[in-house]
Amino acid sequence: MCALKLLLEWLKERGFNDHGLEIRQQSDDQRGVYSNCEISEQEIVLEIPEKLIITPVAAALSCPELKLAIT
Repeated sequence: MCALKLLLEWLKERGFNDHGLEIRQQSDDQRGVYSNCEISEQEIVLEIPEKLIITPVAAALSCPELKLAIT
């Protein structure tokens, strides 16, 4: 969850308002929760309001300070 906190801080620093933000991560019990989106390990799904899947590589490219926390 440390990487998620860093990501939220990074978004807020750039003026993002977290009102209505929905965050999902892969869990052991996914039945019915992710029926419209497959989530692999180390991926985080954000609704901002569109779906965005952030992989460790994408996070490292867009925000180097997140690289160590996500990978």
